[in-house]
Amino acid sequence: MSTLNVTSIKGRAGAIPNLPDGAIVSGIATIGAGGIDVTGVVTATSLESDTKISAGSSITATSFYGSGANLTGLPTQSPVVTGIASGTIPANRALSVFNDGKVGLITGTTFTWSLLQPLGTSAPNLSGNNHIQIAYGGGKVFVIARDQDGGNNLGKCIVGTPNAGNLTVTWGSWTQFETSIGNYVRVVYDSNADKFVIAYNRSSATKTRVATVSGTSITYGTETEAISTQPESIEGCFDPDNNKVIWVYKTGANIPYARVGTVSGTSISYGTQLSVSGNNSNGPVGVCYDTKNNKVIIAVGYDGSNSNKGWAYICTVSGTDITAVSAGEINYNYQHSRINLLYDEDRDRYVFASFNGNDSQWESLVGKYVSASSITWGEVNLIDKYSSNTGNYNSLAYDPYAKVYALLYNNSSGDLVKYSRGTINPIGSTDPETMTWTAPKQIFKGSYGSLTIANIGNSFIQAYGAPNPSAYSANYRLEGFRNSTLAYDGDNYIGYSADAYTNGQTVTIQVVGSVSTQVGLTPGLKYYIQGDGGLVSYIDPNFPTSTEAGIALDATKLLIK
Repeated sequence: MSTLNVTSIKGRAGAIPNLPDGAIVSGIATIGAGGIDVTGVVTATSLESDTKISAGSSITATSFYGSGANLTGLPTQSPVVTGIASGTIPANRALSVFNDGKVGLITGTTFTWSLLQPLGTSAPNLSGNNHIQIAYGGGKVFVIARDQDGGNNLGKCIVGTPNAGNLTVTWGSWTQFETSIGNYVRVVYDSNADKFVIAYNRSSATKTRVATVSGTSITYGTETEAISTQPESIEGCFDPDNNKVIWVYKTGANIPYARVGTVSGTSISYGTQLSVSGNNSNGPVGVCYDTKNNKVIIAVGYDGSNSNKGWAYICTVSGTDITAVSAGEINYNYQHSRINLLYDEDRDRYVFASFNGNDSQWESLVGKYVSASSITWGEVNLIDKYSSNTGNYNSLAYDPYAKVYALLYNNSSGDLVKYSRGTINPIGSTDPETMTWTAPKQIFKGSYGSLTIANIGNSFIQAYGAPNPSAYSANYRLEGFRNSTLAYDGDNYIGYSADAYTNGQTVTIQVVGSVSTQVGLTPGLKYYIQGDGGLVSYIDPNFPTSTEAGIALDATKLLIK
């Protein structure tokens, strides 16, 4: 074989193939008017053409140039996006987008829902209304109850230590502080003194004590009288700015009162009692503390001084005294059930929940502090509608991770304990003072006594009387929070990592339409992301909000949806 050294080659029709210096071309079948027809393999540093290159077999090249818009017959590629890693990311792990725009692992805790179980040994009988209340503080769960076992009406308390790892509570023993009390037992945690203050009805008067907790043991201070009349409604809160316990109560004289208590050692003393509104206020009361405006907020369900409507008051604590200013109407009116009133620090809002006997429904309202004498309330938010006036017991608590409220309540005509979760509308919405509640869930059916729900750090604790075997023995269950990098609604879930990456590296993320390698899947089942990044093949009926991850193609392949 010889070598042809030329600067150009002309075709028969006068066309000039433009070959750069050093080009080696082999396998040429025909050089014709239309160009070079390649029937075999072309190996070249560069090929240039005014139109196209045709190959009967294949073309091998280091790179191709151009947009690739006209390329056809290419194999299908899995959809991917890229992002910057936040922390170490193993391969084939669920990822979410963080607030700084980086991507990282979905880690944290999942929703959990424990079984109903006895609240300590020899749990009290809770067959009546307002016979149990729970508070949390200093890492302890404190429960006060009225035990009607044998008609004795004993005043008892128990304390437990939550176990965050396995979502259980280690309980101490029930201890008795009185031999005969009435209903409306309440407890408030004083974070300054690290004490629990209990309130109860005894000898037709409202009594209080300071309870000191050591481990799971309780000691009680001297009984102090808050008012020489028994309550028909009583609620309490703690003022952390002034380190005071606030009690609000309504007596048989139908006058709502408020009083400030100061804990010192194992005792509590009180300032001057305040008449919040006039007489004929025949309804329940509610109270919370506004940490932003440093105010005590009181709700009166049926205010005789204000056209018998539900009414709000803004109160100021000074020393051992409290003053109140009318803050306007809440709604018309609440006589039939307990009032729940909580302050939402995240949204700077008040959440009111109770039973409206006029409309036979459980409902909520969201209030906004406007000035020292004004609170505005949004529209009424329906939680549950009944055919008759059957509301009685209820208790409200807040999950700060999901930013969701949970209401535990009853339907006395059906002997049902029910549960619903409510979310305040986003700040930028057209109606930020509105709540949306999930469909009510029945969590117990049968004769029961009082009920309560409280936030104990990593979970809600629910407690209510349930037959064990026949008396309304105090039982409880835990509802674990989802504290996760995965948002409550799951919207920041993006897909799965294609490989392993270190902090700051560019991450290739397999998104919708890609296939991720997993283990232990069941072909054909749909899978959902959990708060710890794991997968489950069902939607937990207790927590209907779930984020779909994909569908299993086989035991190791998840088609991301």
